Amino acid sequence: MLIVEDDPAIQMLLQRALESPARDIVLASTMAEGRDSISREPDLVILDLFLPDGDGRQLLTDLRRIPATSNTKVIVLSGADCGVAKAECLALGADAFLSKPFDPVSRAAR
Repeated sequence: MLIVEDDPAIQMLLQRALESPARDIVLASTMAEGRDSISREPDLVILDLFLPDGDGRQLLTDLRRIPATSNTKVIVLSGADCGVAKAECLALGADAFLSKPFDPVSRAAR
């Protein structure tokens, strides 16, 4: 699993909520770090929409273009509760779109 999130508090919340002995979680704080981590072929990517070095939609597009990650599950997170951003991300191939703030424990239970 790859978590691409620039907010350390949210990154830690997600990591704690989703960690398990059978799950390897890789953390990235920028789009560049996320791109570097794609080579590990994660089974799930949790992707912040607004990153310090770019827009998460570009990384989502990159994930979908690479054959090894074209079917990887991607959940996009955004502090902007904007229907347009949600529609764009889903059209680009995101599997889900969550608005911040959110409760990672109840989301993980789903």
